[in-house]
Amino acid sequence: MKISSSRSSEVYSLTTFPSTKTSERLLKQYYKKDAKRLWSFHSTRFHENGLFPINPLRVRDHPIVSNDSLLECASLLLRTFVYQERDRSKISDLLNKVKNDEKLKRKLKLSADGYDTFSELMSLINNKGGHTVIFSTLSELENKEDADFFKDDSKTTRKLKQTVLDVGKSGFFSKIKRLNQKNIPKNINKQHFVLSTKKPTLILSF
Repeated sequence: MKISSSRSSEVYSLTTFPSTKTSERLLKQYYKKDAKRLWSFHSTRFHENGLFPINPLRVRDHPIVSNDSLLECASLLLRTFVYQERDRSKISDLLNKVKNDEKLKRKLKLSADGYDTFSELMSLINNKGGHTVIFSTLSELENKEDADFFKDDSKTTRKLKQTVLDVGKSGFFSKIKRLNQKNIPKNINKQHFVLSTKKPTLILSF
């Protein structure tokens, strides 16, 4: 076979290996046992410029995510289920964010903010929606002991699996998808700049 293309006498190779950042796997089924594995890899220089997908377990880590308390509540729930660890201080912080989220309060038609738990918040909400499963599950997290909530039996496992699926269907994943799509044109010029940044190379001649 004759090769018609011209051959180069030089090979260009990076002198330094590009650095990467790791994160949990990007999934929609976060009830899987290995969901917390750091099996997603991102270029550090792209990551530093916001050129990476939103991690459902850590939505607030992405620069495009502004103050969205409901999105953060859903993210905390998934992270809690994946790691089987409850952080009461973060639950309390989220409740304060909900109290200060005027857009969400208008959506839920909340005229009062005299509630100190998600259980009390649930009693004030009349309209149902994607927020219902999120707030009711946070209410359970407030009240149940870890040993009961994460009990290692088939009934509890089935319930947690269904809850994780319901949180995803609450509008959480569709909102993340919209934000990711919004992030593409927002950063397209920045992406071209990052891609054009030259890295040190080694030229091998032969």
